[in-house]
Amino acid sequence: MSFEDSSRYIDTMTPLLEEAIERLREMSPERQDAFARLLNREFLADEQWMRSTAQNAEWWEQRRVSGAAPTTSGY
Repeated sequence: MSFEDSSRYIDTMTPLLEEAIERLREMSPERQDAFARLLNREFLADEQWMRSTAQNAEWWEQRRVSGAAPTTSGY
């Protein structure tokens, strides 16, 4: 997403996010970078989870439509 695409969200940040950003502004650049790395890892994990959830839902829908019986893991 480009800056132009994301600029529409700037005015809609929640008060909690604004508070967190203000606290980040008070930190040293090193701490800001540490938190940025943490947030970026969380963003990536969330994006991966969203993709896998969508793929899993699609797989189950294909099985449902095809009439395939669900498999069990044996547990």
